[in-house]
Amino acid sequence: MRNYQFPNQETKLCVTIGHPVNKQKSLFMHNAGYEALGINYLYLVRDIAPERLAEGLRALKEFGVAGISVSMPHKVEILKHLDVQTDAVKAIGACNTVHSVEGKLVGYNSDWIGAIDCLKKKITLRGKKTLVLGAGGAARAIVYGLKEEGARVTVLNRDLEKAKKLGQHFSVEWGSINDSTKYYDYDVIVNATSVGTRKSEECDCYLCRFLGLSVSSGEAT
Repeated sequence: MRNYQFPNQETKLCVTIGHPVNKQKSLFMHNAGYEALGINYLYLVRDIAPERLAEGLRALKEFGVAGISVSMPHKVEILKHLDVQTDAVKAIGACNTVHSVEGKLVGYNSDWIGAIDCLKKKITLRGKKTLVLGAGGAARAIVYGLKEEGARVTVLNRDLEKAKKLGQHFSVEWGSINDSTKYYDYDVIVNATSVGTRKSEECDCYLCRFLGLSVSSGEAT
């Protein structure tokens, strides 16, 4: 089996971009998958600060990467740098996967598919009261998926203006995450905040101790 630490001229490169990013977890998971499948791919991780996103994408494009996994906080901002967007990306307003096709960056969103498939293994979502914590790219994708399944959705976020913007975009209830102690009768609770991306980071909201699903892949999860 080919050792992913020694790529060759035929190796296709993929990369995760975010700020911050958990390098070891992403590297091990994806490269182990490539090894198991016997395909000649190499997965890399690049920490790109928000103000350097355009510069970073240009460099990756010139380097000839085959695909990009987009992590926080770039899932919304990356839209302006895409050449093509799928219908789901346009509806959600966020992108988590980019495929390079003949020099063009094509954006997809699989966040909502993964989250909804996971939840549907445990519960029928139609008509269920669901609470989404967060208002970033991952939250937008999950709210989209929950609405597609007929769930009743409420969004809470620390930045009330962002919660309002997301809530109005999808026509769902919204509010401050600091009011979360009032919301105890939900069937499903999803954490789509950045809480958990750093071990030292703690959430001051009551409901973060009772999550049904967390989409954070940080060190603390």
